Amino acid sequence: MATRIIRRIWEIEDVPTDVTAAKLSDPTGTYGVKRNDTGAVVVADGAAMTKSGTGVYEYAFTDIVGVSYTAYVEFEYAGTFTYVEHDIAARAAEAGFQCDWNSLRVEIADFLGYPRDDSKWDADEEARLAAIIKSALLQVYFPRNVRPEMAYQWSWMRPATTIETVAPYSTGTVTVVDGVVTLDEDGTFPAWAAYGELTVDGETYTVDTLDGDNQVTLDDTSVDVDAGTSYSLARTIYDLDATFGGSFDGDLTYEPGADSLYPPVEVISDSMIRRMRQNDTSTGQPRYAAVRPATFSALVGQRWEITFQPTPNDVYELHGRSTVTPTMIDATNKYPLGGVPLSEVIVASCLAIAEQRLHDAKGFRTEQFETLLAAAIADDADAHVPDTLGYNADRSDGPAYHDTGAGGELYAFDGTIYYD
Repeated sequence: MATRIIRRIWEIEDVPTDVTAAKLSDPTGTYGVKRNDTGAVVVADGAAMTKSGTGVYEYAFTDIVGVSYTAYVEFEYAGTFTYVEHDIAARAAEAGFQCDWNSLRVEIADFLGYPRDDSKWDADEEARLAAIIKSALLQVYFPRNVRPEMAYQWSWMRPATTIETVAPYSTGTVTVVDGVVTLDEDGTFPAWAAYGELTVDGETYTVDTLDGDNQVTLDDTSVDVDAGTSYSLARTIYDLDATFGGSFDGDLTYEPGADSLYPPVEVISDSMIRRMRQNDTSTGQPRYAAVRPATFSALVGQRWEITFQPTPNDVYELHGRSTVTPTMIDATNKYPLGGVPLSEVIVASCLAIAEQRLHDAKGFRTEQFETLLAAAIADDADAHVPDTLGYNADRSDGPAYHDTGAGGELYAFDGTIYYD
């Protein structure tokens, strides 16, 4: 079984737009998702979909290999109901070539002389197998752990990443006394308020804590503002996914728009962002971003966050590729990174670690693993590293020299495109 995602976007004139309600429901009100072979209902009629972005709605369910499904999405917009059929093709069975949690444990157990039947392993043996798999995966994911000269970043450890910003919040009015901001009954501070900056009476202040639905405390506790004052709360910091590895592979790009063309968001150092924000706390379309480590917590481990300049003034969807922090496999999350091409390398790595711990020395299994690892690195580099970075045509000393970079950067405002 695997998780299948039903994803639909509601658009008005090619612009993603939020609807009043989105749920799974066929026109007869019989089912949300049904099997095509038996007609059995697998998701009941009326199941609510989750909003994952402006106008974007999703629902996840567990499928069965070899079975196709039919789903209907019911959108309610402007008092009108629209039904969209969603066909879900049958998923083929696994090819069986990829190693997984169970197969790796059996391979190691066989090498160590344990029974191949996992029901006969005791708790110590299971713990030993798990520890070997952990070390084996780490030396595949990070080849520098094998030998420093083998340091390499795998293409499959730089997955696509999407970041969605939020628009500033300004519902209601506020009162500020000694840096404590109280929101009137018309509004509720968003959950991200502690990551924000409050602009009130023409000044901008960083938020220290979110104290409740209607109260935040500023870092500057000398601030006082009369009741009924309008404000704007903009989010400056965004948490990155727990698997984010600490860096992006180049700049971030905007989602293509219907009539807007935005330049990339340049990823720069955190110190440069902080210097910019000393003199400019305005909001706008982000042009720069910086990744930095979040305050460390031993409870959750190392996490990362991203900040922008200017602070986002709207919802923007940004795309890029980032390094990944791998997670340990287990009986539920059973597949390691790398897929089928790396399966034999991972098996060899497990046996190499088992060999070293059993004999306290490197031997044939370690040598075999290092040979397979070097070949896998060469294959990955050949498939994903460009053969050339382009033609270096420096004509600065020629008679017809001109700055080919000038005028190359694009901007858009109110549907008009501008060039630097």
